[in-house]
Amino acid sequence: RFREQFMMFVDQHQHYSYLYQASSKWLGIRLEIIGAITIYFVTMFAIHNEATIGASNVGVNISYGLRLIPLLNALVRSTALLEENATSLERIDQSLDDQSELEVCEVGSDQKGWPSEGKIEFVNFSMDYGSRAHALLGINLE
Repeated sequence: RFREQFMMFVDQHQHYSYLYQASSKWLGIRLEIIGAITIYFVTMFAIHNEATIGASNVGVNISYGLRLIPLLNALVRSTALLEENATSLERIDQSLDDQSELEVCEVGSDQKGWPSEGKIEFVNFSMDYGSRAHALLGINLE
């Protein structure tokens, strides 16, 4: 029963992890496309206005545009990670404020299935390391 429940939890985690990775890749591809479209329009604008803009300025603008694509990607991912962690903090705060789980048992109250007093007793207790050597021989503890 425990193993089946554990495997169900692992499957559920893998399902959500796959969805997270797939959406992350989808977002990365979309950001790259937006960056490529931006570079395209910057290049077309530079070609259209080549008389007023020098070739060196066109090259600098295109190279800066190419450098901005990974920065845009990192900015969006960092913002998403920040939001994810903020959600985790909100859940922790909500669980700390939840009073329904704080049931206090009174000392001495009888509960079904619980012993009324605790006692552990070892009589002539022995342990060994297989057939090689003894670890404990004839220990009596109360």
